[in-house]
Amino acid sequence: MFIGFFSTAFLALTVLALGQGAVAAPQTSCGASTTRHPALTSLAIGHSFMAVPDLVHFLVRHPAIRTLDLAFHIAIGSLVPYATVPLLPRISYVCAPPDYLL
Repeated sequence: MFIGFFSTAFLALTVLALGQGAVAAPQTSCGASTTRHPALTSLAIGHSFMAVPDLVHFLVRHPAIRTLDLAFHIAIGSLVPYATVPLLPRISYVCAPPDYLL
């Protein structure tokens, strides 16, 4: 079950790759809106549909991310900066479509 993926057993998760489809993981009614994976250092979102504000909220909660791959991410919503705090202070690699250049 999808909800189980966000259980406390995954607190040590360091790499998360989400594939094709609608991704509601960062902001859902199943409790994932507050889910934190403190050890997460790499995130790849494939051909998925995720609202940009939801993605930003997820990224703000995961400042340890160093590698971010949005190469095939289908952005929903405005790409106007949403974060009011520094986003991904440890980032060393980003792969994203040109739409993300601000």
